[in-house]
Order: sequence, then C-alpha cells, then structure tokens
Amino acid sequence: MTSFLGRFLKQKPSDPISDSISYEESRKIANDPDPAIRKQLAARTDIRPEVLYYLAEDAAPEVRREIATNEQTPAHANVLLARDGDTNVRCDLALKISQLAPELSPDERDKVRAMTLDALDILVQDQLVQVRQVIAEALKDAHDAPHGIIQRLARDAELEVAGPILEFSPILTDEDLLEIISTTAVTGAIRAISRRDGVSEDVCDAIVVSDDVDGVTALLGNASAQIREETLDSLVEGSRRTQDWQMPIVKRPFLPIGAVRKLSSFVTDAVLGALIRRDDLDAETVDMVGKAVRERMNGDGAEKQNLLEYSKNLESRNFTFLDSVSKRNIPLYIELSDYSL
Repeated sequence: MTSFLGRFLKQKPSDPISDSISYEESRKIANDPDPAIRKQLAARTDIRPEVLYYLAEDAAPEVRREIATNEQTPAHANVLLARDGDTNVRCDLALKISQLAPELSPDERDKVRAMTLDALDILVQDQLVQVRQVIAEALKDAHDAPHGIIQRLARDAELEVAGPILEFSPILTDEDLLEIISTTAVTGAIRAISRRDGVSEDVCDAIVVSDDVDGVTALLGNASAQIREETLDSLVEGSRRTQDWQMPIVKRPFLPIGAVRKLSSFVTDAVLGALIRRDDLDAETVDMVGKAVRERMNGDGAEKQNLLEYSKNLESRNFTFLDSVSKRNIPLYIELSDYSL
C-alpha cells in the first residue's frame, strides 16, 4: 500500500493517467484519513462512478470541490452536490453543469440527461446570488441552453443574474422579452434588454411604453436597435423634458429631417453643435439648424452699442452680436461664421 501511495501522490490529476488503480485500491484511498490524498483521488477520471459518488459526501469540502469539477462524476452525485452546504462546491458544480447541460442531446441516455438538468434546476434556485450568477454568465451566450433554465434566470430577482441573460441570451424570444418588460420589477432589467443586439421594433415600442427612462436612454444609444420612425418622433418630443435623451437621439445612425428640425428648436447648445455636425444633412437643413444657432446668440459687451450703431449705418444684416460664450461652444460659433471677433 505504501509503494502504491507513493506512485499515486506523484501522479498529477492533469497528467495522462499512466498508472491505473484497482477498485479495491480506490476504495481504500477514499477512506484515507488525509484529505489531501482523498482530494487527489477525487480529481482522477479513471475510477469507478460509485467511488466518486462516495467522495461526493466526503467531510472535507476541498474533496467535494474536486468531485464537483470532475466531468466523470455521475449525474446522481451532481444532484447531491447541488444541495451541498459549501458555497464553493455549489459554484464549481454550477460552472461545470452549465457548460455540460447544453451539450446533452435528447438522444443521450434519458436518465443521465434528466438528472443533469435536475442538478442545474436546483442550482438556478440556489439562495446565494453567487451560485446563480455563475450559471448566468456561463449560459448567456449559449445557443442550445435549456429554454426553461434561461427563462428562470431571465426572471431572477437579482440583476447580477438576470442582466447577462436579458442582454445576451439568443434563447429569449421577442415574446419572452415583451412579457418580461411588462412584468419585471427588477431595476435595470429593461436597460439590459435595451442593450441587446438588434432589438426588434415591437420590443423597442414596449421599452418606450414602459416609461423606464434609463432603459429608453440605453435603447437610443444602441445603434442596432430597430426603432420605428413614429416611435423616434415621440422620443424627440419627450426629450424636451428628458434632456438625457437628446444627445443619443442626435447620434442615431438615421435621423429623419423632421426630427432634426424639431430638435434644433429646443435642444441644448452642446446637442445643437452635434446636430449640425451630422454628415447626412442636406444643405437646406444645415442652413435651418445654423439659423437656430444664430437665433440663440445675444448678449452685451463694452463696444456692443458702438458696433450696433455701426452696423445700422451700413444697413447691413450680416452682423450677429454675442455675449461671452463658453469655451466649448466657441468652435461651433466660429464654424457658423464667415468672420468673427
């Protein structure tokens, strides 16, 4: 036994197994008083399933963690570990199971598949956010994750869990998203949906109707969101009271001319500057926005009265008089002028 243990302890779990052990030997090692030795046994992939199951109930959490990460651990041991009292054990198991579950096809042995999904179902209901979050992060991009599991994660009460699924999961349908938008009480959930790639017109409409200001702001900043023109028009009007929407609207990939003209009548100076710098405006619209800028220019100065009189004597309409302006707006005014002092 001593010589075998010597060989066993030199064997690294990550190395190819060069020295196999018998069932009887593995049973003896499973009862060794040293948890470090039992841990090495738990990491091996060449021992019988019943030994791995036995180690799943080991008193030492470090041994159970090895069993939780071991891909050869039998499915019924995974179900047992899903209720383990140690958080790290459950987190390790959650990562393994969430990566394994999508690979299980319906043609796999029904009992194995069912028990694996049972373990995953237990873990997504875990009371600790950390465990559920591990699963959400692992499954957020999966194209073949179980739909029921994704549904449960998307409706989790904690944004750390629901957020990654709502923002990235390709499993969620428009119907799923519409139902979540209409019922969620999780702060930030709608914002996460707003950041999805290619948000559909119907989902965009639902986000706007929800009156979630942060969600709408994120939607406007999502260049791939398919916002209907009439919906965008309503948001342009709404940006009168919600100024945080103005800049994202102006930076949309496509902005109807009617929206440009309406925006130019009330947006802040900084937004107006961004508006006139769009490269998709026709000459008439550029002139109209420029006029809106000039109409805002008024002010006073030491020589203003003299210059006003001078311009009247010349009978010229080409002068515009400004008060002192902020440094950030100076480039805009220079850009709109033929000559400036």
